[in-house]
Amino acid sequence: MRTILSFLREKHGNVAVTFALALVPLAGTAGVAIDYTRATSAHSRMQSATDAAALTAVTVGAPAAADRTAAANNVFNGSKPNGLSSPTLQVSASSKEAVVVASATIEMSISKLLQLDKVSLSTRSKAVKVFEGPAPCVFALNKTANPGIEISGNAMFLGKSCALQSNSSATGAITIGGSSKVKADGYCAVGTVTSSGTLSPAPKDHCDELPDPYEKLAVVLSPA
Repeated sequence: MRTILSFLREKHGNVAVTFALALVPLAGTAGVAIDYTRATSAHSRMQSATDAAALTAVTVGAPAAADRTAAANNVFNGSKPNGLSSPTLQVSASSKEAVVVASATIEMSISKLLQLDKVSLSTRSKAVKVFEGPAPCVFALNKTANPGIEISGNAMFLGKSCALQSNSSATGAITIGGSSKVKADGYCAVGTVTSSGTLSPAPKDHCDELPDPYEKLAVVLSPA
């Protein structure tokens, strides 16, 4: 029979004890790596959702900032990753530029053993609309005229490689009626475009207001 002293001098089990103790930090390290991968993936998907929200806010074609904000929130909520806690969205949007900032937290799993309960995530996107399309050949500057541009009766209009643009915010800022025949490469109004027939390309409502191309030109008065 082995004595207690001989048992205490025995060293064959040291490797097993040492290995068991080493498993604790190894398991913690592996857990942090898994949770870090989850957080990184969630951040990437959240950034994509923020990008989509910013693009929507600047291109939605809505007349009010509140409508743009609502559209951005709808897109973000439909695209954000699962598992986010307390997500918030801040939207600053106009018809020309939108900035969207999102924040949220994601709960950790294995890392909780190391007192790391959650990780904060934050994303930011900015979208700027660049004017595209033909320059206007008929341009109404008045911001309240109703209509700003009107073509009616038996009138015929052909605008090759150019557009009709009205800065009026009125409903029917561009009005095309009667049996008139109109052909242009664009129809754009800060308000809305109404037509008795089908326009091609399709008209755009709630467009950006364009600046007066002559506002910086000096007025030259001829002598009487």
